[in-house]
Amino acid sequence: MSWEIFGAGKEMGNENGQSQCLQSLAELCLRESKYSEAEVKIHQALVIYGSTNNTLGIAQCQRRLGELLFSSDRYPEARESFENALQKFEKINDQFGSAQCLRGLGEVLRVEDKYADAREMLEKAYVEFKTLGNMFWQAQCLKSLADLLLREDKYKEASTTIEEAEGQFRQIRNALGLAECHQTQAELLQLEDKYLTAKELFTVACKEFKKIGAPLGEAKCLKSISEILLVEDDVTGARRTLEQAQELFNKIEKPFYSAQCLQGLGELLSTEENYPEAEAKLKEAAEEFVRLDNQIGEAQCLKTLGNILQLEDKYSEASEVLERAFVLFDDIEDTLGEAQCLRSLAEVLRLQSRYAEAHEKVQRSHEASSRIGDSLGIAQSLQVLGDILRMEGRTTEAFGKLQEALDLFDSIGDAVGAEQVEETLQAMKEGI
Repeated sequence: MSWEIFGAGKEMGNENGQSQCLQSLAELCLRESKYSEAEVKIHQALVIYGSTNNTLGIAQCQRRLGELLFSSDRYPEARESFENALQKFEKINDQFGSAQCLRGLGEVLRVEDKYADAREMLEKAYVEFKTLGNMFWQAQCLKSLADLLLREDKYKEASTTIEEAEGQFRQIRNALGLAECHQTQAELLQLEDKYLTAKELFTVACKEFKKIGAPLGEAKCLKSISEILLVEDDVTGARRTLEQAQELFNKIEKPFYSAQCLQGLGELLSTEENYPEAEAKLKEAAEEFVRLDNQIGEAQCLKTLGNILQLEDKYSEASEVLERAFVLFDDIEDTLGEAQCLRSLAEVLRLQSRYAEAHEKVQRSHEASSRIGDSLGIAQSLQVLGDILRMEGRTTEAFGKLQEALDLFDSIGDAVGAEQVEETLQAMKEGI
């Protein structure tokens, strides 16, 4: 089929005909999840449209390129493509093309956490589509607005908006839109800690995506189901489901999501005390995040890897990896990550009986956690500090810090942290 289309373009004997055929080839590649090939075809079409000064053709290619780049998590490039396309659609008074670009820009701004700007773009797009009487794109805008409201923790508004979108998709019998609405509704239930209902709805959406041949939606649902299974302490089920998700993300060339799955698998394998495999997954994920220039992902992988190395008594390696993670968190001004790394470094130093250095690290961790109001981090810092003081033989001071940690763990409802501290305090009382 692809060669027939290409041959037809040749026979047309004109550049615009060839460009249109290249666009069709790009669409075929996208349907087969061949994103790299699709991007090449769109760029080829752009060059030909540019040589003939075909503004509409250029605008259509730039818009489609924006959508492709967005799907590939290349947000700055996607934003630039949408902005360029919007200018050209507005120049030729193409209301539909302009509205599609506004929605695309809204989607990019949403994932970049620029919520006010994203809402403005999406609402403008919705009005344009409503004026044109296009229910499908109205529903798409509503779904995007619902996703935005979820990110803003406005669950009631998000629920109302996604129900409205679902109603419109149902009216026009759009199976993909319905599946995406079910996915968003499941995400809302997950955020509200309604895990059983969320898992059921993710499963429904997953089957819908699979039925209509939408592997990205299917993979995302599997990833979310894995998260819920972990909350339910089904570690084996979570790992198997996440492996399925990663396989799908790899198949459709989604490296960012694939790296996230590798990171999750590393953490799960660590929970199962399968440290060698956990290390391998986390190293692979970190390398992928480096390739994607994603510092937060790389830093998180290194932090977890450092903690695993500490559990394996590989203190020198653990310190080196945790220091690298700290530098990355510091570079992106992630105070929470910095505090966690400092706390882990303090623990490594304590286990090496390097108490003065451990004191310095845990104090900095406590200060960082206090600055951002992280009660859990403060409690954990007090716990580590109490353990250090105990090892130094400063029993009275240690008891005081551990009691502070226990009170704080109790106040935030962290039963695991409270139990750990209680065990330490009991051991101190018994002189162990």
